[in-house]
Amino acid sequence: MEMPKTTEELERIQIINKLNKYKSNLESNRKKFLIKLGKYYEKDRSDKEKGIYKVKDELKDIKNLNYSNPYEAYLVSQIKIGEKLPNLLEKHITLLEDGDDIDHTLESFEFEVYKVKKAIYRDMEEWEALIDHIPDYRLFEIEVNPKGPGDLLINELLWIKEYEKRLRENYDKK
Repeated sequence: MEMPKTTEELERIQIINKLNKYKSNLESNRKKFLIKLGKYYEKDRSDKEKGIYKVKDELKDIKNLNYSNPYEAYLVSQIKIGEKLPNLLEKHITLLEDGDDIDHTLESFEFEVYKVKKAIYRDMEEWEALIDHIPDYRLFEIEVNPKGPGDLLINELLWIKEYEKRLRENYDKK
């Protein structure tokens, strides 16, 4: 195998490796979250005590998601992200391997991630409203050191909000 010759080639390889690692982590975390969700939904104590859990591979079986329960909402949202992002990652990894512009490819990937997250979190209006009432110092603490599923959900919503702000700023510049 020939060694890369330019800084751009090295950067491209590093980005591809990071995206592959992210994809792998998403896929393995999805399985872990499915097991946790199965345990959470399991109602039969005798099975629970034996450590037997029925894990669903598809979220279409999950009805009446309770967004007021941060643990459930976080697990389900992460499972959905783990279903949708690996294909997007693969697509963008292929673009990078084919020599497409790095910046353009990463911008495209970020926009695709935004669309996925926006769709997943679209029914969380109460959480979005909550963000407007959290003091800035607490939002900073949540971003730097989240302490549970509620904080992790808020982080996801803050990322969406920040991305939308950047989109508006870029649109206003044009």
